[in-house]
Amino acid sequence: MLALPVVYYRPETKLAFGGVGIYYFRPRNSLPGTRASSIRAGVIYTTANQIIAKIEPRIFLEDEEYYVSGDVSFFKFPDKFYGIGNNTPSSAEEDYVPQILRFRAGFDYQFLPRLFGGVVFNFYNYRILQYAEGGELMQGMIPGSSGGRISGAGITLKWDTRDNVFFASRGAYFAVTAITFQRFLGSEFAYTDYTLDLRKYFSFIPGQYLALQFYGGFTTGEPPFQSLQRLGGEKLMRGYREGRFSDRNYMLLQGEYRFPLYWRFGAVVFAGVGDVSSRIGAFRLPDLKPSYGFGFRFAVNQEERLNIRLDFGFGQRGNSGLYLTASEAF
Repeated sequence: MLALPVVYYRPETKLAFGGVGIYYFRPRNSLPGTRASSIRAGVIYTTANQIIAKIEPRIFLEDEEYYVSGDVSFFKFPDKFYGIGNNTPSSAEEDYVPQILRFRAGFDYQFLPRLFGGVVFNFYNYRILQYAEGGELMQGMIPGSSGGRISGAGITLKWDTRDNVFFASRGAYFAVTAITFQRFLGSEFAYTDYTLDLRKYFSFIPGQYLALQFYGGFTTGEPPFQSLQRLGGEKLMRGYREGRFSDRNYMLLQGEYRFPLYWRFGAVVFAGVGDVSSRIGAFRLPDLKPSYGFGFRFAVNQEERLNIRLDFGFGQRGNSGLYLTASEAF
């Protein structure tokens, strides 16, 4: 069990406080080598009456024959909209406050060694409680600017040979997912999301590791702006606020080198490039955005290789971010 307090102050949130935690376990009578399951949970509340609450189970059953995942989340928290496209200026920033109820669930079956196939279901209910005066969202011209209900189902295929789900030192993780959101499934918007997540882990020197990831997200149909591909965040393209650039398509390549420092302390350096685009054929090398930085790790459980991570990420045009959380970015 790992628990972390969270306290910070921002002008748009005032004083924020709460906690995040992760409970990891293995079902009774599991075979040796069975990877750990986990349940993550977190609550943040602010003195401006804003809240984030979520719980995320990741559970292996029957010696990894079955895998159950998902999350249940509630958000009433400030966000920012910069417009749509890969070259939106900082001056386009507008604040808004969404209220989101989210439910996502997945069920996978291991039909070949380390090869999983399964189904997924996503449900979102959006409301926008507050708009920036005179902004694009207030004008109602952006799909999703009035909120709405999004409901979809899909399939996924995963090949997972990682030795550890918290901190992989060898192996690979390849996942392909397609989820369609349609009116016959209860959605107010009709579109389809496709994602490709490819990761590979290497160890050339004992105790030191190289992790590589390619990620692609592609959207067809008529999605609301909330469902566009969003560049940035604590996992993909650290150094940019999540959603700083958004569009229908998103591709990135990133790498991270992990090495020990002293006792339970370790460090990482990371770098990547990525971008969003309205069309797959519109990606251009000169437009790719850089992401780079460094971070520190503290092992709260050395046997399970579960770390607290503190990352400092940087991007172009003065973008930067600080991230404190549990487990690795990928």
